[in-house]
Amino acid sequence: MSQRTFKSDYQLTVTGGWDKQLGYHFLTVEQPDGTLIWSNLDQDDYNVTPDQQLEVLHTLGIVPPETWVQDLIADMHNPNGSFKHDYGWIVPV
Repeated sequence: MSQRTFKSDYQLTVTGGWDKQLGYHFLTVEQPDGTLIWSNLDQDDYNVTPDQQLEVLHTLGIVPPETWVQDLIADMHNPNGSFKHDYGWIVPV
């Protein structure tokens, strides 16, 4: 499973990734206290494409790192198993 995380200018933690074993992308957006603002993990149709993730983030006013969507797509084709990548704080200019 890949986990790609960043913090927005609203101090929200965004984690997106690819679960290779289950074959789906996931996205969570959390407040600093851990409260979920958005997650596809509790939805009936829990698969969410990287483009749909981007739509969710834009709706929430969150701008992801420049390569984030491309990285999520590449994760589907990465045979290297589990890893985490933290982009740090992302503040739009």
